[in-house]
Amino acid sequence: MEPMEIKAHVARYYAALYAEHARGVRPCASLPIKTGKDLALELGYPVATLSAFLHESYWSSFLPCGNPLRCMDIAPGSRALNLGCGAAVDSFALAALHGPDIEIVGMDVVADVVGMAKKEGSRLGGARLLWACGDGDHLPFQGGSFDWVLMNGVLNLFPDKTTALRETRRVLKPSGRLACADLFAAEALPGYFAEEPDAWAWCMSGASTKRDIAAMIDAAGFGALRWIEEEAGDLFTRAVFSCRRES
Repeated sequence: MEPMEIKAHVARYYAALYAEHARGVRPCASLPIKTGKDLALELGYPVATLSAFLHESYWSSFLPCGNPLRCMDIAPGSRALNLGCGAAVDSFALAALHGPDIEIVGMDVVADVVGMAKKEGSRLGGARLLWACGDGDHLPFQGGSFDWVLMNGVLNLFPDKTTALRETRRVLKPSGRLACADLFAAEALPGYFAEEPDAWAWCMSGASTKRDIAAMIDAAGFGALRWIEEEAGDLFTRAVFSCRRES
């Protein structure tokens, strides 16, 4: 598949997935994997705090790869970008934990999901939540706009990770940090994975090995790479990493 085909398919796939949620259909209900509230509990999200304002049905739209918040030591006055925010539960968790001391921008390529998240986020009083719709390869922000960028199950959706990482670096302040949760391949994937559209949408076809990710991060101008947690499988590892923009 060509890069533009992959990006278009991923956008259509998630637009359809969240449209199901809007119709009251639980996304991924037929899949033998944990999602939503059960997975949030397992990953250590502040579920009790979030449940005080999130509709119970909203949890079914939460499809994380991990919990990048564990490696985010956010200082008062910080500005964070939740890139590929989806249902934006990560944004809500940051807002619930830090209140108006920080500002969080949720951005996704699917306009309808941004609208859905914005509506749900209006229930969190006092939070400084902003919203944008756009392509992560061409972020609509000035350079040096953020102290943190977080991605949760997003990096693998980019067919060209090097461009995405360089664009992420551009919008970070000097010494700003990236926190990323995703699937990582235990070894180089068979070639047929690259031709599976839905496997791209599920972060599998775009998975790289940790070694390859480390090389991409270095090439994009990041340093201080740290792996935070992982759940190893035969083919994929669920992991979280953080790294810092080098001046």
